[in-house]
Amino acid sequence: MTSTVVPTTIAPVGPAPGTTRGPLRPGHAFVVWVLGCVAALGLWGLVYPVLIGALQEQDNQQQLFAKLRSELSQATAPIGPTDYGKPIALISAPDAGIRNSVVVEGTGGSELQQGPGHLRSTVLPGQAGTSEILGRAVTFGAPFARLDQLQPGDPVTVTTGQGTFTYRVEELRRPGQPQPVPPTDGGSRLVLATATGSGWRAHVAPTSQLYVDALLSGTSVPRPDVPLVTTPAEEQVMGVGTASLLLLVVWLQTLLLAVAGAVWLAHRWGRRRTWLVAVPTLLALAVGASTSAAQMLPNTF
Repeated sequence: MTSTVVPTTIAPVGPAPGTTRGPLRPGHAFVVWVLGCVAALGLWGLVYPVLIGALQEQDNQQQLFAKLRSELSQATAPIGPTDYGKPIALISAPDAGIRNSVVVEGTGGSELQQGPGHLRSTVLPGQAGTSEILGRAVTFGAPFARLDQLQPGDPVTVTTGQGTFTYRVEELRRPGQPQPVPPTDGGSRLVLATATGSGWRAHVAPTSQLYVDALLSGTSVPRPDVPLVTTPAEEQVMGVGTASLLLLVVWLQTLLLAVAGAVWLAHRWGRRRTWLVAVPTLLALAVGASTSAAQMLPNTF
């Protein structure tokens, strides 16, 4: 008598072919949404200051140019310390790709998002003494990205409410190198400053400072008899401000609550209708958070 072995089959793990998995549990869905938002926010944090920020800077420059041109024609452009963010000058350095960039008063993170900024503790360009202008090297249009291409003798032209002044580059220097001798009585020096680095970091992730010293060709003009203001460390080259930290925390908390709301709506409305409501809301919150975060970057980054 022989025995017959009956073959056995192993049931496949997971859903049967042709079927779909059921919806995630609320807790699992919340984790997935949070991780997805964190990843998207990280990517957005890289795209926003470089690409979107460049468009914002361009729009700001157009508005500032129209305002400054009107003030120059009416002889009402400021020639001394003024309000933060107010346009005060036009600067051009063709050899560094700078053409009629509007310089605003102040060098904090928010001011340098609009374009180059004038360090408030120095005189205005063209006036006797030393004037310093800071600009970004990577983000928000990067107006000073090619500052390291300037060579001794290259011209830098600045127009203010007191006229047009032409400077000639003397040298490029970095931290630790000797500073130039202060200008003689009646002389005027212009210092352009931005962020830099070595190798690939110079134009991607700068960690140091670059200064371009230029001397006025011609006669300087007097400055108003008003004291210069003292600037805090956050307005110096590579300064970091923390004023927007609290606002950033609020934005991120609101974003977390929006994610929780999106998960709840997904279980009540379904995914498609939830996406229609959640995506614009989450995008708006991401823009707000990115704006606050960008103001905490080094001001010349």
